[in-house]
Amino acid sequence: MMNEEFEKFLKLVLDQNSSDNNVRTQAELDFTQVSRQDPTQSSYILIELACNDQLPTDIKQSCLLHLKRFVPKFWSLGFESFVGPPISQELKQVIRDKLIQLATSSPESKIRAGSAYVITQIAAADYPDEWPNLLKDLYELTTRYNDEWSMIGGLSVLNELFDDLITEEQFWDGGQPDADDYLPLDGNEGDDDEGWEDMDDIGVPNYEKLKSYVDEEEEEGLNADEDLKNILILFFKECLSKNLGHFQTFYEMLDDDEKKIITENVVF
Repeated sequence: MMNEEFEKFLKLVLDQNSSDNNVRTQAELDFTQVSRQDPTQSSYILIELACNDQLPTDIKQSCLLHLKRFVPKFWSLGFESFVGPPISQELKQVIRDKLIQLATSSPESKIRAGSAYVITQIAAADYPDEWPNLLKDLYELTTRYNDEWSMIGGLSVLNELFDDLITEEQFWDGGQPDADDYLPLDGNEGDDDEGWEDMDDIGVPNYEKLKSYVDEEEEEGLNADEDLKNILILFFKECLSKNLGHFQTFYEMLDDDEKKIITENVVF
């Protein structure tokens, strides 16, 4: 059960989506005032609400959106729109940890995506100095092959980071685990006669397992398009990074829609 402070704050979040213009406007004003008075406490409540399994998806999604809007204003002086006071360092670590947990454990694609967006925005200020283990933690989460949400969620976050923040060179060479530890593909560049004779030996089973999870999402009526896109892009980049001479074999296994995703998002 929520305490009174949480209930009042949640009502402000809910009322900002009201169809009554007067209610919505007043809630927005009150929310802004409360947030500016104590952004640390407001951020704490938002992340706790976003992690509350008893709340509907749309409410948790709204909390993540508000948290995303807080980051430029209250997270770091590095943001041009920073107004302060800053969120406490202790809470920042809590928020980072909880966002990673949400992004890689929630069965709700909207919550995983919302968490990934906030992570990317925070990483723009905190990575690598304040968040040195970000990539290593994501590597580890994406190699939990029996945990579909960990794999798919981790890949989604990595794809967001690729788009906005991290170069491929940083991804593979920036002090991270060897590529063999990530969506493992047997064989190395130049090993044309060892480990590459059969596509089953270069990680395709891992790709097929990932894709099966996305297919299950689709059967349940969930929007799986973005998850499939993230998986394809990162898996294909892994193929390229390991042996340029064999990417064509994997590419030919894809259907037309999957090939389109690759050609539009991967440079090779």
